Amino acid sequence: MGVAIVQHFFYLTIFFFRNLASFIQQNMLQRIQSVYLLASLALSILPFFIPVGFLSDGITEMQLTPYGLKDSAGTVMSDVQSYFFYVPLTATISFVLISIFSFKNRKAQMKWVRMTFILIALTIALIALYIKDATNMHSALNFSLGFGLFMPILALAFNRLALRAIQKDEDLIKSVDRIR
Repeated sequence: MGVAIVQHFFYLTIFFFRNLASFIQQNMLQRIQSVYLLASLALSILPFFIPVGFLSDGITEMQLTPYGLKDSAGTVMSDVQSYFFYVPLTATISFVLISIFSFKNRKAQMKWVRMTFILIALTIALIALYIKDATNMHSALNFSLGFGLFMPILALAFNRLALRAIQKDEDLIKSVDRIR
């Protein structure tokens, strides 16, 4: 019985992703801004899995993650507040998803992309506060940047590229309407 449920779930998952892939290929990836938004989405998801920084003194190493400061054993230390920077990051992911699927309404898509700028800027500011607080609490340890810190910055750049491409499409449509 349990194997049949797992097998059924597996087939449903394959069916879902196959249909999703064909939908994306037929409808959305015909415009470059969809590619930019997908890159922004991937870069917004990665900080959940990649540390934003490290604190170490050669013997001990701690990771700054969205869930808190983790020691080398993987346990979360509660002495440093993470400022919940994953909350605006999660909102960024949802706004980027909404903007990807609102590809038929360029004005709404531009609105959603502009809102993601604010959320990504808020995420970067909260990460900076988190790093400042962690380095002040553990001043004996040396801080080094992690790749997770650069992901929101790159997502901001891809959002800018997507906004510019959407604006070009909007300008092209307006110029065609003027010719008629």
